Amino acid sequence: MSYPCLSPLFDYNDRHHHDRNDNPAGGTPAPNAAAWHWGKALLGMAAVAYTGTCIYLHLNQRQFLYSPRRELRQQPDSPDFGLPFEALSIPVAEGEQLHGWWIPAPGQPYEILAGEPVNVVDRPQTVLYFYGRSGNKSSDTPLNRATALHQLGFSVLLTDYRGFGASDGEEPSEAQMYEDSEIAWRYLTETRTLSPRTL
Repeated sequence: MSYPCLSPLFDYNDRHHHDRNDNPAGGTPAPNAAAWHWGKALLGMAAVAYTGTCIYLHLNQRQFLYSPRRELRQQPDSPDFGLPFEALSIPVAEGEQLHGWWIPAPGQPYEILAGEPVNVVDRPQTVLYFYGRSGNKSSDTPLNRATALHQLGFSVLLTDYRGFGASDGEEPSEAQMYEDSEIAWRYLTETRTLSPRTL
């Protein structure tokens, strides 16, 4: 049995259904197209975030790598160490100076670290000691190691890199630290005329 009065309604629904499938732009986007647009948006946001992070790390890399301290908390002759020392300045480029402590070898047996060897060297020997990328030469670790070396009979030179402790300079860098190390070495071999074989 046919119902002529319903034919226009079926015809309209059929046409509307085909139109939406044939022309997705005219209706709701297909699921694949929507996922593609969202994927591109997320990829763009990730690229922007990655670029921003790289720029931030590049501009602040020195702050992440180095943690210099300006204040000198203690000296070699502090009661905990009892080391004789000479404060000195070593000229570097552009009128700047490195600040250092020269701790000479003991003239007589020196023992502050109980149970540790004393005066084991049989001829003058010097240690040019460099600490890491944080603190300064007055930190506990450099002075504790200088104390142990002094007890063994070594002379010790402790210096601050530029930008650390009492040395001149503002922001440290890897290249500058290498340069400061070479300058301290030349100070020992040229100014103090120590043989490189004894360093």
